[in-house]
Amino acid sequence: MLFLNNTWICAQCKPVFIQKLKEGLRGGRLSLWRQGRTLVMRQDAELPDRCVKCNASVNGAKLRRNLYWHHPGLYLLIFLNLLIYFIVALCVRKRAKISLGLCEKHRASRVKAISLAWSLVLLGVLLLVAAFGKENGWLGLSGVILLLAGMIYGLIRGRIVTPRRIDKEHVWLNGVCAEYLESLPDWNG
Repeated sequence: MLFLNNTWICAQCKPVFIQKLKEGLRGGRLSLWRQGRTLVMRQDAELPDRCVKCNASVNGAKLRRNLYWHHPGLYLLIFLNLLIYFIVALCVRKRAKISLGLCEKHRASRVKAISLAWSLVLLGVLLLVAAFGKENGWLGLSGVILLLAGMIYGLIRGRIVTPRRIDKEHVWLNGVCAEYLESLPDWNG
């Protein structure tokens, strides 16, 4: 173990720690790790100035996100009552505020996905209105299908990263590219 910048670090972590100091590590402590294909970060950590999808430089362009997570076991409450699930999930969920780096290519791809999703939702609503006016069941069914497809597509394709877990100190994120994770030390939690 080495004592550098008021922090004990192992010899294996020294190169990464020195690099983090050069990048402006705050408080003399590491705040980013990898755990397999998952990024682990402190709640107050600032992510590097790189795209989380391709590891390209983002030149300060960051996207602020509020992430929410609750234990997956709570989904079983849906079988009991959907309203009870929503109330319990709102009460026990954990929240994290993060700023993600996203390059122009991935930012444009996200905007296109969100635009397409909203277009599908709008078209679905228009078909539903037309179905009520013409009393056409097939038109109404098509509207419902487009509405649901747009919502699901937007939720999946518009998402940058997904929280795997959030606690009082740390956030675990899935969806970060392997090149981004390779520059981080292993989590030994």
